[in-house]
Amino acid sequence: SDESHTGEFIAQIVLKAINLIGWSHFAGVTSDNTGNTRIACQILCAEIKTLIQVPDICHHLNLLCKDITQLSMFSMMIKHLRSIITYFRKSHAATDALNKARKSMNINRGLEGIGKTRFATVCILALSLKRCFPTLRQIVDTHQVKFPSHKSGLTGLLMSSSSHSLDFESQITRFTLILAPIAKSIACLESSRTDLSDISLFYFAIGATLKQIFDNNNNPFSPEEAGQIRAIFNSQFRKALSEGPTDAPICHNPLNELMQGRD
Repeated sequence: SDESHTGEFIAQIVLKAINLIGWSHFAGVTSDNTGNTRIACQILCAEIKTLIQVPDICHHLNLLCKDITQLSMFSMMIKHLRSIITYFRKSHAATDALNKARKSMNINRGLEGIGKTRFATVCILALSLKRCFPTLRQIVDTHQVKFPSHKSGLTGLLMSSSSHSLDFESQITRFTLILAPIAKSIACLESSRTDLSDISLFYFAIGATLKQIFDNNNNPFSPEEAGQIRAIFNSQFRKALSEGPTDAPICHNPLNELMQGRD
């Protein structure tokens, strides 16, 4: 369309579809945080009083992943992670060596590809590399894979006898410890069977998991690092739920069958 996609324009397009199907078939409306889509949601809710404007929780959780991955404590690890993944995606010989070693060790899945649109993808990459660490070390130790000169530093990250390799694995473990609960929550909340109560339930579960990690005496984060992650989580929680367009996700929480019968 050559028309400007203002909030009013989007709302009228959506309203035509709702009128065609029937108001009674719609209970809520959601969008990302762009100005025109938020305005469209507000117009729709003003027009149809029974509509609930629901926060796009998966979008908020992806932003939570984005903000955490941009912390300086993870920057070097993510740089190395992307370099390793990129090399194996482009080198057929390296991929073949990895697949053969993987099968001999009964590791079913290999390295994941790099995504461009979802920030939780970085966590999926890290989990896949962590899963394949034994095979990666084997093929590097036995010289089945040789990185080019401009990537020679990656060899030390994957050699079993290298202290850099142990540190790299430790950094990946730290990263996935924080990001995995968020990535798993996004996958669950994208289900077609998700309801309003699941929004706050999964957000609370992420917060509780982070608290358990940081309260553990053996947790791998300094107080300053834990504080940075907490601040990011609290900021996104506030935007999504505390200052969100509706209290419905929290109000529906007691109705969730997982919460019933609990104090």
